[in-house]
Amino acid sequence: MDRVTLRDIANLTGYSMNTVSKALNNKGRISEEALKRIRACAYEHGYQPNMMARSMRGSDNNLIGVLISDLSDSFFVSLLAGVEEEAAARGMTVLVQNAHEDASLQINGFRKLLSYGCQWYVITPVRDYRTVLPVLQEANIHFVIADRVGPGMDEMDRVSINNRGDSKRAVEALLRQGHRRIALVNRDLGVQTEIERTLGYREALKEYGIQPSRDLELLCPDEETAREQVRALMRREDRPSAVFVAIDKFACGVLTALQAEGIRVSEDLALFIYGDLEWTKLYSSQVSMVHRDIHELGRASVRVLMDRPNEGKGEKADLYLDSELAVYEPETPGSEKAVSDEKRI
Repeated sequence: MDRVTLRDIANLTGYSMNTVSKALNNKGRISEEALKRIRACAYEHGYQPNMMARSMRGSDNNLIGVLISDLSDSFFVSLLAGVEEEAAARGMTVLVQNAHEDASLQINGFRKLLSYGCQWYVITPVRDYRTVLPVLQEANIHFVIADRVGPGMDEMDRVSINNRGDSKRAVEALLRQGHRRIALVNRDLGVQTEIERTLGYREALKEYGIQPSRDLELLCPDEETAREQVRALMRREDRPSAVFVAIDKFACGVLTALQAEGIRVSEDLALFIYGDLEWTKLYSSQVSMVHRDIHELGRASVRVLMDRPNEGKGEKADLYLDSELAVYEPETPGSEKAVSDEKRI
């Protein structure tokens, strides 16, 4: 058998072409037994859909277009993996365009995917997304905004990590440990997710009656600047007793700065990192961390994208995923390390 077709699968399983098409295209209702048999047969015989034919059918296809803002960022690689996982479970095929944080490239990528007949889209907007949104809104497509939810998106389906709430809970954990001078290290490039983390930091302090001090907020354009500003902060007599690093890409620079100034993490200073880069596991016994389920963010984006259109018009999805906090508790004489209301290490 050369290229396996729908007719071949129908002949092999004994089901009609219509039933086989429903099973492999994730459309219509068929029995669970038929679904399993048909998909198992298709997998066994290496069935591959004719993508050109599907694209020619316009909206009647199983293509999900994914517009990624920057695939050099491991966060978006993990998000894409979640999208692909959920899409595969639904018999969908994913096509990807990388914008390299360029609005014009994101628009061009969208138009390219549209030419393939994609009618379903998961979109992580570039930093300056103002010119992208009108193009999406004018097209007759289904789309969901994943991660970078910001102004101008109220009438769109949105799925994001709860950046503001996660940051607030992280700083509250430090406050409960008795810290009152808590520094913030974050990026200052106007990205909405990072803005939300700064707001969460400030909210936590205010609820404890502490007025946020701008001289403890190190908002930096890059890791090198963050490293130098942390070193300068650690040389002060009134240096903070804790640091909340709100962007994991700066974590290495912060740790390098602390080491250069002879500051011992967990002994001289408490450190809380937002994110969980692989190398940070080396410090898991000393550092508190915000663990995001980025795969689930990708999966949830596809669920919102594919399930909501069937529900008809109504309020747009506005889903925020809470992260897990791994909170390091310093040992005190006569005490033991325990598990907090989040998760302690």
